[in-house]
Amino acid sequence: MQKNNLKVGIIGGGVAGSSMAIYLSEIGVDVTLFEKSKILA
Repeated sequence: MQKNNLKVGIIGGGVAGSSMAIYLSEIGVDVTLFEKSKILA
């Protein structure tokens, strides 16, 4: 996938946050996922 210049920070590694991080990375967005616990839900 072609990278673009978009960078996104997602707060929360639950189902919604993780799903969005995967989707955005698949379309070429640079994603940083922030989660306070050591385990993603």
